[in-house]
Amino acid sequence: MKRRNYCYILFLLILLIFLPIKNQKTYLKDIKWLEGNQLENIIPWYAVDEHNVYLDKKIKIGIIDGPVSTTHDQTKNLEINTLKLTSGVATEDIEHGTSVLGVITSNDKKGPFKSMLSIDNVEIYNAVVLDNGYASQSDILEAFVWLKKQDIDIINISIDIKEYTSELKDEIKEITNSQIPILFSNGNGNYSTAESSKIIYDYVWYIGMQTVDGKYKNEITDPKKRVFYLPGEYILSLSHKKKYSIYNGASYSTAIATSIIGDKMLSLERKLSKEEINHLLSNSTFAAQNRQVHLNIIGQ
Repeated sequence: MKRRNYCYILFLLILLIFLPIKNQKTYLKDIKWLEGNQLENIIPWYAVDEHNVYLDKKIKIGIIDGPVSTTHDQTKNLEINTLKLTSGVATEDIEHGTSVLGVITSNDKKGPFKSMLSIDNVEIYNAVVLDNGYASQSDILEAFVWLKKQDIDIINISIDIKEYTSELKDEIKEITNSQIPILFSNGNGNYSTAESSKIIYDYVWYIGMQTVDGKYKNEITDPKKRVFYLPGEYILSLSHKKKYSIYNGASYSTAIATSIIGDKMLSLERKLSKEEINHLLSNSTFAAQNRQVHLNIIGQ
């Protein structure tokens, strides 16, 4: 009996050691690497041949994530400002940050796809908070404080936050009250049951992924909670491990929402009100006609 009790105690200790005490791990499981002539058959998922280019205009986009690769052919010439808040960085952290960046912008003039925003119109501020897939509350808070000081225009945070300290909530409210939208991915955590997250529904935009009748559109939108649905399946983007990959997840829906808002800001040359952002995201519709093309390539 004593031996059984010792085994039980040992099992509990092992669980406690490996139980994550930070926010939920971010990584997406469904990554498909692309090489060689596979790229020739890829059509941009959002069916855009050319992005808009606004002469002599720039917006500042904050990416709270892993570090974005500066060695990829399509990131070498990007204007990237970095604040590293973690002591260690895993390859997967770089992979996630780089793929989120690639949806928003890249030096894509010779690439197989177009990012949503032109490299000429974007300054990237990369707050590195991921450490082997996890982010602490204190690092996320410091990232927000830093981005606010940079006079940022939009903040993209495609990682999971289940708990909000009072300091973090206050910082979020202050930032968004200054007409700086913060876009969270709701697909990496159970946002609907996290009690603490409900407190800040009026201050952030939660972005999910949804396909309806062959198109990506918002048919299940609750304006009070600001949950919006955008493409998040078979997303072609930059890869740190290889040149390009296909990704799935609301992380990329969030990056798309960031780009939509950024493009509108550039066209109007001003910040957007909460009501304007709600209307913009509610009425964003993307054709999903290339979905089967991606599926066929993945199956090869």
